Amino acid sequence: MKGVESFKDDYLDMVVEFFQYPGLRRKLKEFLKKEIQNSGCNVIYAHSLGSLICYDLFLSENNGMIYKDITLITAGSQLGVQRLPDFIPIQRLNLKRWYNFNNPHDNVFAGNSIILNADNFSNERVEFKEGIASHNGTRYIKESDQRIWTDIIKSYEQVVL
Repeated sequence: MKGVESFKDDYLDMVVEFFQYPGLRRKLKEFLKKEIQNSGCNVIYAHSLGSLICYDLFLSENNGMIYKDITLITAGSQLGVQRLPDFIPIQRLNLKRWYNFNNPHDNVFAGNSIILNADNFSNERVEFKEGIASHNGTRYIKESDQRIWTDIIKSYEQVVL
C-alpha cells in the first residue's frame, strides 16, 4: 500500500489540484508565460501536468500570434481525458508545431492519443513499460522517434541561417 499511496500523492493529486485550485492554476500559467518571455525559448517539452499548464496558457491566448514560433512536445499528457472537462474538446493551438507523445502503457490517465485534427499537430506513439505507471518523462524522450528531434532542429536551423 505504501507504493500505491506514494503513486497517488506524486501523480494523481497534482492533476486534481491543478483543476481544484483556480489560484494555483493561474499562478502556474503566469509563471510559465514569464519564463517563456524571459528565456525566449522556441521548444518546450511538457510532461504530464506540464502539458496541462502549457495547454492552459496557449489556449487562453490562442487568438494571438505570440507563440507562433514555439514547438510544443507533450508527453504522458492527460489532455483529452473525459474526466477533465475543462479542456474538451481539444483545440488547435497557434503554435509552430505540437507533437504529443503517448504511451499505451501509461497508467496515469495518459495512455490515449489526443483527438485533434490540425495541420500543426501529431500524435506519436512512444511505447515502454516501467514500474507500475510507465509515466517516466525521460523515458518518453529516450524511446521517441529520433526523426522528430531532427526535424525540430532542422526547422529552427532554417530560421537562424
